[in-house]
Amino acid sequence: MRLTATCSLIAAITALTGTGALAQTPPPSDLTPIHATVVSVDRQQFTVDLRYATPGSGPVTRHTFALANHNDVLRLHPGAVVDGTADTTQKVWTLSNVNVESDKPLGGQSSP
Repeated sequence: MRLTATCSLIAAITALTGTGALAQTPPPSDLTPIHATVVSVDRQQFTVDLRYATPGSGPVTRHTFALANHNDVLRLHPGAVVDGTADTTQKVWTLSNVNVESDKPLGGQSSP
């Protein structure tokens, strides 16, 4: 009897969450690698404005990202070249796994 109740509870949770996973993390296909130059940093809002080219050699674009790890705001400054992972599935795009490659653009580049 107890096993049936437990299985029913697991089935109900799976049906409510859709996948059985309680965490709301996007699938890996929704995450985009970003190589960018920092344009500005808002330390109060924990956001960073980046200039980057989209994968597949698109034109250089500029976008504001919320930082998944608020401590990253302490390491970023205008002109730094960074790598990260962007979650673009939400209204506010989020940048995670931030790695600072250089404190200034390589070879005087103004874009990545």
